[in-house]
Amino acid sequence: MKMVSLIALLVFATGAQAAPVASKAPAPQPTGDNLPPLPVAAPTPAARPTSAAAPAVDPAAASAVNTIVDNAENAAGIGSDVATVHTYSLRELGAQSALTMRGAAPLQGLQFGIPADQLVTSARLVVSGAMSPNLQPDSSAVTITLNEQYIGTLRPNPSHPAFGPLSFDINPIFFVSGNRLNFNFAAGSKGCADPSNGLQWASVSEHSELQITTIPLPPHRELSRLPQPFFDKNVRQKTVIPFVLAQTFDPEVLKASGILASWFGQQTDFRGVNFPVFSTIPQTGNAVVVGVADELPSALGRPAINGPTLMEVANPSDPNGTILLVTGRDRDEVIAASKGIGFGSSALPVAARMDVAPIDVASRVPNDAPSFIPTNRPVRFGELVPVSALQGEGYTPGVLSVPFRTSPDLYTWRDRPYKLNVRFRAPDGPIIDLERSHLDVGINNTYLQSYSLHEKSSMVDQLFQRISGGNQTSSVQQHTLTIPPWMVFGQDQLQFYFDAAPLTRPELDSHVG
Repeated sequence: MKMVSLIALLVFATGAQAAPVASKAPAPQPTGDNLPPLPVAAPTPAARPTSAAAPAVDPAAASAVNTIVDNAENAAGIGSDVATVHTYSLRELGAQSALTMRGAAPLQGLQFGIPADQLVTSARLVVSGAMSPNLQPDSSAVTITLNEQYIGTLRPNPSHPAFGPLSFDINPIFFVSGNRLNFNFAAGSKGCADPSNGLQWASVSEHSELQITTIPLPPHRELSRLPQPFFDKNVRQKTVIPFVLAQTFDPEVLKASGILASWFGQQTDFRGVNFPVFSTIPQTGNAVVVGVADELPSALGRPAINGPTLMEVANPSDPNGTILLVTGRDRDEVIAASKGIGFGSSALPVAARMDVAPIDVASRVPNDAPSFIPTNRPVRFGELVPVSALQGEGYTPGVLSVPFRTSPDLYTWRDRPYKLNVRFRAPDGPIIDLERSHLDVGINNTYLQSYSLHEKSSMVDQLFQRISGGNQTSSVQQHTLTIPPWMVFGQDQLQFYFDAAPLTRPELDSHVG
C-alpha cells in the first residue's frame, strides 16, 4: 500500500528581498603541527551483551570473505593491526527516537553507508528495547535484516517486556556502500485484535549499537572521484577535511582555499564539515594542500608544474592517505587551479593529474548560492529530494521530510506569507478508510494544516462510482496553504505525515471490544 505526493510546489514571494548583512570578522583558524585524532568510538566495556540466536554462516561464504580481506591486506601492505572498530548508536545513524513498530506500521529502518575506501571484516548489532506484554511469543517476532539478508529474530516475553542488550553477529559480506538496516514486526496477540490499536507494538531503543570493524583498501587516486576520498556521500557522520597552507600564506592563497572549502561544503550538505588548517602535512590520512609550487611542503618534493595544476599523490607518511595538491607557478594560477574544482568538477579526468584551463565564471547575482532555493519562481519538491522520498509504504509510513534552505536575510512586503501548493493521493481500492485517514502538514516541527484523504466528489463522480461497481478509487488532491515568514529561518524542513486507518472488518468488530 503506497501513498504518493506526486507534485508539490514551494512558492516564495517573488517580491522577497535580501536585507543588508553586517560584515563579520573571520573566525580564528586552528593551528598546530599535528592533526587531532579523528573520533573513533570503540566498544564500551559496559555490561556484556547476551548472545542471541544468529544465522549460521556458510563456510564457503566465510572463506570468500577471508580471501577478500587477505587480498586487500596484501595489496595495501597492511596487517590486521590496522583494523579500526567503529561503534555507532542508532541515534547516530539517524534515529531521532526509539524505533517503534505497530500492527499498522510494522516496518522501521535506517540507512547508513560504508566509506568506499574501507572494507568491513566483522560486525555486530547490539540491541535493546521492549515488546508489548499482550503479544503471543509463538506468533510474534521482530525480524532483523541488513540489505534484505537475515540477521536475527527478537521474541516477546510477556512476563518481561523489556529485552537486551542482545548481540547479533553480522556476516561482513552483507555490507555494501549504501546499507539499510530493517526491523520488521509480525504481531500475534491474545485473541483477535485490530492492527490499528495500541496493544500490538515493539520498540528498539535508539541507544542500540552497531559495531563495525574495517580495514583500509588500497587507494584509488583519480580526480574524477572527488569529493572521495575526502568525503563519502554514503556516510552520514560529520566530515573533517584538513587544509595545509604555507606559513606565509596571503589573501590569494586564502581565496583559492575558500573556493575549495565552499565546494566541499556544498557536497557534504546536511552532514556538516570542519576544515582545520595546518602548516605541515598530517602524519596519517588525507589532506588538501594549497599554495605556489615553490612554497609547497618539502616532504612533497618539487613536482614539475607548467601552469594551474590539480594532482593527487600519496601522503609521504601514510601510503593509504591521499594529498590533493592545488598549485601553480604563481598565486593567480593557484586560484585558477581551485576554480577547476569549484566550477568545473564535472570535467575532472579519470587520472591523478590535471592541467587546468582558464574557466570563465558568470557574474554573481543576489542569493544565488547553490544551496539556497530560488525566490523568482516556484520550486518543485522533486528538485529538493528524490521521488522516493515523497512516497510512503504502509498505513503510517512515518514523516516524509523535504529539507530546503533559504537566504537567512529574506523578508516579504508587509510580512506576506509564503505559499505552499501540495498535491497528494491515497492508494486505489478498498484498502484504507478514507473518512478516518488524513495528511498532516508541518514545517520545522510546527503543525500547519490537516487534509482528509477522502476527496469531496461531485455528483458526476458519485454517479460514476456507482456505475463502476462502487470500487474505491483515489485521484490527486490539490491544496494551497500559507507559511508565515517567521516560521522560515534559513535551514528548514517541510514535514508530511500520512495517518491512514485500515478498513474495519465486521468479523473483527464482533470479537474486539
